Amino acid sequence: GGRAAGSDIWRMKLEMNADAFRRLAGYAPQCQPADLALALTTLWLGRLCNRMDYAAGFIFMRRMGSAALTSTGPVLNVLPLAVHIDAQETLADLAMRLAAQLKKMRRHQRYDAEQIVRDSGKAAGDEPLFGPVLNVKVFDYQLDIDGVQALTHTLATGPVNDLELALFPDETGGLSLEILANKARYDEAELRRHVARLTALLAQFAADPALRCGEAEMLSADELARLAAVNDTAVPLPATTLSALVADQARKTPDAPALADAHWQFSYREMRQQVVALAQLLRQRGVKPGDSVAVALPRSVFLTLALHGIVEAGAAWLPLDTGYPDDRLRMMLEDARPSLLITSADQLARFSDIPGLESLCYQQPLAAGDEAPLALSKPDHTAYIIF
Repeated sequence: GGRAAGSDIWRMKLEMNADAFRRLAGYAPQCQPADLALALTTLWLGRLCNRMDYAAGFIFMRRMGSAALTSTGPVLNVLPLAVHIDAQETLADLAMRLAAQLKKMRRHQRYDAEQIVRDSGKAAGDEPLFGPVLNVKVFDYQLDIDGVQALTHTLATGPVNDLELALFPDETGGLSLEILANKARYDEAELRRHVARLTALLAQFAADPALRCGEAEMLSADELARLAAVNDTAVPLPATTLSALVADQARKTPDAPALADAHWQFSYREMRQQVVALAQLLRQRGVKPGDSVAVALPRSVFLTLALHGIVEAGAAWLPLDTGYPDDRLRMMLEDARPSLLITSADQLARFSDIPGLESLCYQQPLAAGDEAPLALSKPDHTAYIIF
């Protein structure tokens, strides 16, 4: 629904770094300083909200002709400005596009925002036409009354729905901002942190005018450091292998349950014996370290034992989902060219017409002997191949 306008507001004034803004303007002589200031502000708002397309309000004087320009009276109008930010464009590119948009909008500045709401079929309490409101004030604030220097004081402002930003480019090339924020929507400390991002944004573009809008950094150094600390989750791992880890566990808890399904159960000792026996069999069938071995088995203890046996032999396993069509399985086998296929008797016929493919049916435990572990697996060996 709509947001209630509030008269209880935060008022924040900010003097931007004049040297930085003058440098930025010097890099883009094709742009008016006011347009660069507007582009900087719209980019800041968009990046803060992670919205590269949004509607902002833009305040127009609604005065056409010299008589209207010099008359006193509240005739302002706020029209929706469609802001689109291309992540690959520079700030100067954005400034020129916004300037072209505003030039087209000025001819419609007497089209009341309230009338736009009515013409679009919306009600006054519906979602507003825009969020933050922008106001570029390029005025001469030097008041000289018959030699007496005068100061301008703002006595009151209208209600603020969300956020209102007034930009004041001055004749010396500097830039100041006045930010009005609805207290019901913004916390002062948070608002100040966001304003600091605007200052940092100006510094980045002043240092590198070719910087792309999507590349500008919005996080402070402290925030980046906190993120780095949170994501510093690296854990040093020992230079070992799956085979060595399982063998070590088998020495520690040989009789503990290691592997089970609905029909079979193996302790760590028994699992290790099966793995070593299968690795020896694979070696006898010509599998060498660095080879790949395809596995087309249903989910069972034998699938797990097959994978461990392949790793024990120093080879990489290529899993084949038996639910895949035959053509896809053939493509995978022809592409990977495994040394051997481990499968079950009921699946064997699916692979019988693939030239040169040796197969091994594995669906019963092997005879456990006293064979020494092959220990052919190395940490830098390929572990598996996935399509």
